[in-house]
Amino acid sequence: MNLQKLFSGVLIAGAVAFSVNPALAKNTIRWASQGDALTSDPHAANESPTHSASRKIYDVLYYNDKDMKNTPWLATGFKLVNPTTWEFTLRKGVKFHDGSDFTAEDVKFSIERALSPTSDLKGDISSIKEVKVVDAHTVQIITKEPNPILTNQLTNVFIMSKAWSEKNKVTRPQDRAGKEETYAVRHAMGTGPFILKLREPDVKTILVKNENWWGLKKYPHEVDEIIYTPIANQATRVAALLSGEVDFILDPPLQDLNRIKNTPGLHLKQTAQVRTIFLGMNQGVKELLSSNVKGKNPLADQRVRQAMYQAINIEAIKKKVMRGYSVPAGLITPPAVHGYTKALNKRRDFDPGAIGMIAWGLACLIGYSAMHFLATPEHYKLIWPVLILVLVTAFVINVICDIRIRKREKKAGFISQLSRQINWIWAVAVLHGLIWSILGLFNDWYGGPGFLWALIYSIALCATGILHSKEWLWGGLGVLGGMIAAFLIKDYAYLILGFAMGAGCILPAILVQRNYRKQEKENAQV
Repeated sequence: MNLQKLFSGVLIAGAVAFSVNPALAKNTIRWASQGDALTSDPHAANESPTHSASRKIYDVLYYNDKDMKNTPWLATGFKLVNPTTWEFTLRKGVKFHDGSDFTAEDVKFSIERALSPTSDLKGDISSIKEVKVVDAHTVQIITKEPNPILTNQLTNVFIMSKAWSEKNKVTRPQDRAGKEETYAVRHAMGTGPFILKLREPDVKTILVKNENWWGLKKYPHEVDEIIYTPIANQATRVAALLSGEVDFILDPPLQDLNRIKNTPGLHLKQTAQVRTIFLGMNQGVKELLSSNVKGKNPLADQRVRQAMYQAINIEAIKKKVMRGYSVPAGLITPPAVHGYTKALNKRRDFDPGAIGMIAWGLACLIGYSAMHFLATPEHYKLIWPVLILVLVTAFVINVICDIRIRKREKKAGFISQLSRQINWIWAVAVLHGLIWSILGLFNDWYGGPGFLWALIYSIALCATGILHSKEWLWGGLGVLGGMIAAFLIKDYAYLILGFAMGAGCILPAILVQRNYRKQEKENAQV
């Protein structure tokens, strides 16, 4: 089996693990995933696994190809008769699996079926008012108002045979809410690349190649048969792959990826899914139904939404929960999907209290400058009282800033884990500084361990940069550069360290605060 050709033109969502077996007389591909299609009725469930299963059997008028480009499929093109009338020309020579011709009557029937009360797709195409047949290969779709994305909305409206549906009494979609059982639940007949041979829900589905598919010349493939087995248990699914029971699994568990990757004969492929996981906030009601806050909707307050946003450590989720197999997003719309805007996809920064950070920078600048000018036999005893005064002042300013941040976050009922981490880093740094300063005061140390304090300070800045924004990381590296310069120019060591430490904190704080204020304005406009 030529796997390179086998997977040609297939968009694989998420991580895929597969094995390479010797060529067989019949190219059968056996695969597994955690769940099954909810039904074989193509209009009864608006859900991704169900759409994926239907897409192998049925075709649509317009299709999003592997590059997410909206492409003519059963339709060959369209023209706008007026702002609300789309006229589609249909592909000629297309046959259903039973050998009957595909015509405009099937398109009219399928769209009207997808708009019926029991359809789960009716919301996607609610702009459609009427469908008219012009001739056997021309159809008009009239919308209630101008709709520039109609072809995008038609990508999940699968075309059924009107005659087959009437014959098997499935002219309306299955009523899944009423647990209805119809012929279309376990049977399907479309124009797509595969024919449904066996359907045993939650057990096994077998598809065979449609040798008469209209798209075989343009989109060739070497798959003769597909055997799909849903395996809900993660360990069992991986075991089936390792034992050779299946050829590939679509969703290997994150904890097993390295094991699969390092197993001879197995291969791991990954790509970003066309999917975004997000928290939706109901801002449109006056009072939330399930909230203990009465008389108002806290989610309508932009400050509450912002506090919730900042309370989530998205990088920790990526690293710890998703093990690096995720992409933090600033938009619901993923790349390659119509409407995606790169400039809007930037995550909003977390503000650790730039005023407090500036206070630390000034503390270092003043403290180390004092060490430089007071480092004489006559004045060295004044170094430590000055340092302690500066540190305590900066600490008080930081506490005030932190209280303001926490008050804002508590409006949403969260305290940011990132805020705690930053506070912990600086608490450790300040504790070291105060301990060394107090020891120096009572032990008559001359000069004190200024370089050690600078090193601790640099590490704190770098850690803040790694956990938060790269501006702090550059500040920490700048302090390290200042330490090197201070070693080389010893007569001005403390002065150099003071300016390096001050600039390493003040400049990043100003940049972060400027970005934050800009983002606050953007959020307010949204």
